Amino acid sequence: MRKVCELGRSMVEMLGVLAIIGVLSVGGIAGYSKAMFKYKLNKQTEQLNQLMSALLQHYHKFSFTSDKENLTKYFVKMGEVPEEMIVKNDENNIYDIFSNRVNFTYDNPYIVITMLLELEKASVKDMEICKNVVTAAQNDSGNIYNISSVASNEDGGYDDKAIWGDKNCKTGRTCLNNMTIDDTYKFCNAHIGKSGGHLKIYYRFD
Repeated sequence: MRKVCELGRSMVEMLGVLAIIGVLSVGGIAGYSKAMFKYKLNKQTEQLNQLMSALLQHYHKFSFTSDKENLTKYFVKMGEVPEEMIVKNDENNIYDIFSNRVNFTYDNPYIVITMLLELEKASVKDMEICKNVVTAAQNDSGNIYNISSVASNEDGGYDDKAIWGDKNCKTGRTCLNNMTIDDTYKFCNAHIGKSGGHLKIYYRFD
């Protein structure tokens, strides 16, 4: 009688190995996705800080600008906009790391940084993006007039919420320099998940 020596693995063992590989792959992808989102939040902060710094440096050049004029192209020409935010054939807008449209506008007597955030899904990530913008504004609260959250309402109009900068922080107002996590949540929740949602950061120099 001859003994038959079986080599290799059984089907059950192979399925077990494949299952383990699958679990590890899902965990790796989830970890990568989380790390990439964190990187994008940091990059968005970096981009916004550069735009706010550029506005403070050059605001005096626009004192005789026509009301409602889009100033984005001027900041691009001055080299004050990160290269990755510039899109050819669109001189009136630049785009952040999340592909949200951003522009500078003169709205007498304000210069406004408008962020047209695509936050209509009411997701956890959308909330984190909004909170990230608010945090960046908090770091410049001494120069900001206010930051406004705008979204369409059921009546065809717009709902508008504001958080105030240091010079306009009065009793009864929510202010950038002392707002709580709950204040930030309420502010962002006012336009997340609604159409036409965007943030406006107002600077007033007088």
